[in-house]
Amino acid sequence: MPISKRLVTAALLSALATSTACTSREYVTRTVLREIRASDPDFKKLRVYPNVTFVAVYERTLGQDTGVSGAQGTVEAGFRGKRIEVAVKRKLPGAVLELDAIDGQPALWVTFDERCAEVECAYGFVRSSDGLFRLFKLPDLTGYTEPKVFRRRISKRKRMEKSKIYSKSDATSAFFTTRGHAASVGLEIKKREDVDIEVIAAPKEGVRPGR
Repeated sequence: MPISKRLVTAALLSALATSTACTSREYVTRTVLREIRASDPDFKKLRVYPNVTFVAVYERTLGQDTGVSGAQGTVEAGFRGKRIEVAVKRKLPGAVLELDAIDGQPALWVTFDERCAEVECAYGFVRSSDGLFRLFKLPDLTGYTEPKVFRRRISKRKRMEKSKIYSKSDATSAFFTTRGHAASVGLEIKKREDVDIEVIAAPKEGVRPGR
């Protein structure tokens, strides 16, 4: 085979071998949003994901009954209530409804439900001083108490409360776990990187004797 043809064949094989695609997740930051806006100004195509599963818990009191029964006149108290648990899983894609400012910091309003298209039913993520967008607001549910939020699962150790660990004194506080290491709920995007490197390996045959 002539050298020129072998060069072309080697180039094609090398190009196929070095064309790869990798999908990873990275935190949403102001820089990331600025890059996305160049091709998606209103974030219509963008999908964001929580960096960890979190659970919102809504409770409602339905009534309390008190009565006396039994031979010894025992007082019996009964409580009736309703509890709704909304789990937002790490793999659940969300759409950005609006980008505005809260206490001078950018805030993203995200919906994880196709039936929600308004800020009132969306989750709020505010930018902290370290540049990450953290959960600071859960949607209210009519007739229910202010929601409690848990990181990963419902347990005392995973209960989250408002804190200003990464915020300025006059900024909006975000949700953090209160026991052990303080952890929050952030926002991430999926990013696909295509790597296409063309490597041309020129064959060498050496110098034959007698030349």
